[in-house]
Amino acid sequence: MVFSPSGTGITAAIDACEERLGGPLPISVRCWYEQVGGVCLDGDHETLNPSNEVDSLMVLPFEHATQELDYDGGEDDDAVLEELIVPLWGREGDSWDVRLPDSGADAAILWPNHPRFVEHRRISFSNGGFPGWAQGAKRRRPEKELAYLCEGLLAI
Repeated sequence: MVFSPSGTGITAAIDACEERLGGPLPISVRCWYEQVGGVCLDGDHETLNPSNEVDSLMVLPFEHATQELDYDGGEDDDAVLEELIVPLWGREGDSWDVRLPDSGADAAILWPNHPRFVEHRRISFSNGGFPGWAQGAKRRRPEKELAYLCEGLLAI
């Protein structure tokens, strides 16, 4: 799905996750999940993302980012974790992960030389949901289409 909005139980789900972790999600990640949810602009488009070569905005829905995780690393389901690596994005074996718990305002994405979570959202939004166009994609940038996608978006 392109957009998986947060459900009515997202705050309770995040609270439960934070309790299991013994600490908070970064404010930026928590707010994203409470207000937005999951977004996936991955795929082919003849102009915007030919042959799926351009990085696109993706954040897994909260339940998908946390569903396959082995919280305790063992059979004791009540264990509290000291740390957890959560994928916010994933495709073809690659993922951008964050380390939890994290009491900071913004999440560090565990990928070499990668901007933090909020800066990546800024880059994504200013490029119509395709941050790859800001990174000097090999093809000619589709200015008209990107301008259309950015129309009306507020800067964050």
